[in-house]
Amino acid sequence: MSLLKQINDKGAVLSWSPLATSPNLVALGTKDSAGIGFDDHGGELELHSLDFSNTSDLRTTLVGKSKAGSRFSSIAWSKMANFSNTYTHGLIAGGMVDGTINIWDPSKVNLESEDGGLIASIEQHHQGAVGGLHFNPHKESSHLLASGGADAEVYVWNLERPDEPTALTPASNAKHTADITQVSWNSQVVHILASAAQNGSAIVWDLRQKRAWCELREPSGGSISDIAWNPDQGLHLITASGDDKNPVLKLWDLRSSTSLPLATLSGHTEGILSVSWCPWDTSLVMSCGKDNRTIMWDLFNLQPVYELPFKEAAQPAENIYGHHNDNSGSVFGSLASSASHRRYHFSWSPTLPAVASASSFDRKVQFFSLTGARTKNGRAPKWLRRPVGAAFGFGGKLVSIDNVQTGAAAANSKKPAQFGRLKIHQVAENPELTATSDFFHEYFSSGKFKEYCEHKSISDVPSQQVWSLMNVICFGKNPREELLTYLGFDSATITAAAQAYLASKQSPGTVVAPPSAPVNDGSHSPFASPFDAPAADAADVFGSTPGSITTSPVRPAAPAVAPAATVPPTAEQSLKVGELLEVIKASEEAEPKILNAIIVGNFELAVDCCLSAGLLAEALLLSQCGGADLRAKTQAAYFEKQRSKFPFLNVLHAVIKSQLMDYVIRSDLYRWKETMAMLSTYGKSEEFPSLCEALASRLETEIGDRPSATLCYMCAANVARVVQFWTEELDAANLRLGKVDTLALQDYVEKILIFTQANPVNKLPEECARYFANYAELLANQGRLSQAMTYLKSDAQPVAILVDRLYHAGNKPVGSRPPAFPFQRIQVEASVQPVNGGLPSANKAAPSSSASTAAKSNNVAATSNVASRQPTNANVGNPYQPQATHATQAAAQYPQQTVQSQPTAASAYTAAPATIPAAPKAPTLPPGWLQLLDPTTNLHYYVNQATGQSQWEPPVVVEATVPPAPVAANPYEQPQAAVQPQPAQPSPMRPIVQQDIAFPNAAAANPDLVAAQQAAVAAQPAPVDNESVLAYGQMIEAISGGHLNAQEAKQVTMLRQSFQHMSDKMKANDLSADVSQKIAQFMEYMATRNFAGATMIQTDLVNTAWDKHKEWIKGMKIMIQLASRK
Repeated sequence: MSLLKQINDKGAVLSWSPLATSPNLVALGTKDSAGIGFDDHGGELELHSLDFSNTSDLRTTLVGKSKAGSRFSSIAWSKMANFSNTYTHGLIAGGMVDGTINIWDPSKVNLESEDGGLIASIEQHHQGAVGGLHFNPHKESSHLLASGGADAEVYVWNLERPDEPTALTPASNAKHTADITQVSWNSQVVHILASAAQNGSAIVWDLRQKRAWCELREPSGGSISDIAWNPDQGLHLITASGDDKNPVLKLWDLRSSTSLPLATLSGHTEGILSVSWCPWDTSLVMSCGKDNRTIMWDLFNLQPVYELPFKEAAQPAENIYGHHNDNSGSVFGSLASSASHRRYHFSWSPTLPAVASASSFDRKVQFFSLTGARTKNGRAPKWLRRPVGAAFGFGGKLVSIDNVQTGAAAANSKKPAQFGRLKIHQVAENPELTATSDFFHEYFSSGKFKEYCEHKSISDVPSQQVWSLMNVICFGKNPREELLTYLGFDSATITAAAQAYLASKQSPGTVVAPPSAPVNDGSHSPFASPFDAPAADAADVFGSTPGSITTSPVRPAAPAVAPAATVPPTAEQSLKVGELLEVIKASEEAEPKILNAIIVGNFELAVDCCLSAGLLAEALLLSQCGGADLRAKTQAAYFEKQRSKFPFLNVLHAVIKSQLMDYVIRSDLYRWKETMAMLSTYGKSEEFPSLCEALASRLETEIGDRPSATLCYMCAANVARVVQFWTEELDAANLRLGKVDTLALQDYVEKILIFTQANPVNKLPEECARYFANYAELLANQGRLSQAMTYLKSDAQPVAILVDRLYHAGNKPVGSRPPAFPFQRIQVEASVQPVNGGLPSANKAAPSSSASTAAKSNNVAATSNVASRQPTNANVGNPYQPQATHATQAAAQYPQQTVQSQPTAASAYTAAPATIPAAPKAPTLPPGWLQLLDPTTNLHYYVNQATGQSQWEPPVVVEATVPPAPVAANPYEQPQAAVQPQPAQPSPMRPIVQQDIAFPNAAAANPDLVAAQQAAVAAQPAPVDNESVLAYGQMIEAISGGHLNAQEAKQVTMLRQSFQHMSDKMKANDLSADVSQKIAQFMEYMATRNFAGATMIQTDLVNTAWDKHKEWIKGMKIMIQLASRK
């Protein structure tokens, strides 16, 4: 509780503003005269503004006042809801001690005019003081004013026209016989009015029937000083007794009785002066009396729970004489001071929760906040209840509560709703993601993969190029041919361009005819010298025959044209001319040799002479007369000489020789599309993926063009590498945004799902599966539960939890089975321990061999027998399956503490601590025994592979003393029958091994422990071929021995680092037999320079063992690149 404001030197009645727009306004009507002495100078209406935001200043602000002809005895304020346009601040009515009722318009009350805002004065009705005044609280009747005076009359005034009010009496068959102390309208029924009188009578009036509905009487005849209706219940009424002999509050339930009160509240010692029913919490009532007490009552337990203390301002207020009110030295002394603390009026604010006002006889009006009042009821008041609230739930659900009334209920009530509404909303926090996901899911669920790729390829998205390529290579009718078009090598376009070029080289109007074959008439050899041709005729030389001299006039010669300036030839032109002259000279010298070689049929010698003379075309023609070896030799020589002059010959050489891998290794990476087009046209189906991977690897490592490398990996159908690139792109997008980029994540999921439809994989990488789980959770938060379930691609624990939540939060299909529970259920039971720390004999397995007998001698403390129940799909009911114990796990987690089991009621033993010591590090095991590590306790246990027996103690090696028998049996193994547990004895305990754990969506474990352990032994990695790894390192040293540029030196360093990782894996025996075999095969291909085969092995390892061995698999690609250049 805190004092908010205080008005000093004002004995006044008060009314709060009922307007929600002006909750801090109050109207005061002074009860004492403003003059000095015994003269009556009338009263004043004052409007005060309360600035509750300024807690350091207790003063109020006077905003208006109006002079009245008499003092106030009561005051009321109506919002005039039906006339709000005319009276924006409602109307204020004041009941005067002379029987007059004044009506003011508060919007016109100001500080300039003494009688500003006064509309009407109602006189000649009440003959005494108007002690009760109340406006009807209902909207449709807010213009009705009830008044009760000292003349025992009750009137109801119609103020539709305040300047001409009309009056009516509530009934003609009943009337009060004493002064009216208070009138009050019913809070629920518009035509019910109650009035109280000093003779102990309270009448409830029915204005519709114009009669008294009932009369409540005080048996002692004492005064009823105040009356109030329950703000929520129209049949509950409370009356306050002003009799000093019986100062009680009576609570009436008019449905039950009008003669006996429902309850009587006793606590005051003198008469009660005022009562106010809290509109914000109807279980609270405040009353103030002559005993200087202001009490808060709790109607639930009918007891006082709080007493409002008397708060004084920091400085005493000045009185009308200009002196401070200090009664310490007055004639009446402390008696006057005590009497001045009496509060004669208390009122709750109708618009501000927990705020109230109190007027006292010491001429003070105080305003309090009861928010911090320390009551005794142990219950928070209802005004602290949240008017509204909301909370998000799983699956995009939003739960909201609404305790605010609406409609007619709100219009007729001044309090919050007693019963709130709860609503469940479906909220899409990210509508853009929801729309995109719905659009994709529609295509994906209907199998329209090609149509979706086409849609994305024409959309303005960053990955448009990826979608275009995916549409071609995954869903094209002729992927190779469409890939050429995608790379910009359209066959029709290239043909048209070539034809246009040929047409441009022809003269206009001529047609190029194919050359005709020369006719050999035997006059000369086709290989004859040019100087052996017949001599030309003189007439042919000079252009005319002898004797035919023309006599036509000679035309004037054309003017001479100055010769153009001579341009010196360039160095390149000079080089070409020189080469041509050398060829001509060499051909002249070699021609007789070539001819003679042809004559004798030595075409190989003729070809060699042609090549020596630079007659490459002639050499190619002559090689056709020889065998295949001669043709191959000639082609090789031709390509070697002409490759530098004509780059297209490199392509032709690779095609003819089927050396596309060499072409990829030597190709220009900045023209990789041409290389990819070549591979698409001439690459064989079985070698196409490896060729694309080799090109992608060079793009990635040599020039760092990762987007182009990704496209090449897509052509190679290398899902692991493609997903890795896309994952890194998503990581970068999230890093730039500072959070998860939902649209980038949506594109990431779409690309992987569509790409894997054409290139299925058994399992996505761990990082990719994690992003899929994040995406599914995002969809679930948008309310797309069924869609989210389809994107969970992992068996990890968080994913299993999400699957379980999605299933139980969504609509369960009829007949569907719930997913596996994502947590392990463990039933903990108590067991009995002997005092000496050992297990009871009933809990031990029967020893059946010398090994078991020797194991008893080991000084090992037994574990407490706390059974652990496994999931139903993991070895349920198998009596040979050892079970982990709760005590075992506790001992492993807290090795310095003891684990104690609680004994049962029927136990004859006392529970003792049990600990589990660690097993020896490197024990010598008998044949057939295997040492395994328990992942739960990090302790070793031992398994007999032949019998399936498991135990914590190391088995003892026993030397064989029996001569070898003909039967091939292991003398150290225990007989199968000897280790079978008896029905009443549990099997030896050991921790849960990996095969015992049931993960969500995993296949059920093998109920046969022997078979499971044999499979575990078989899964142990086989020894690695050390020679293959040694050869791998020797090849690295051979590659690094030659001349290396800066880029190659860097690659060699990376290659050595990867080899170190391979060596570490080999030393740790962490390479499986399959991986070891592939390493050996890889080295065989590298030794024979079969780089295509080596690339295929590297690609296979990327797809199958990348997650575990990626550190050294990367080096294989570098080795292929470096070795192919040597």
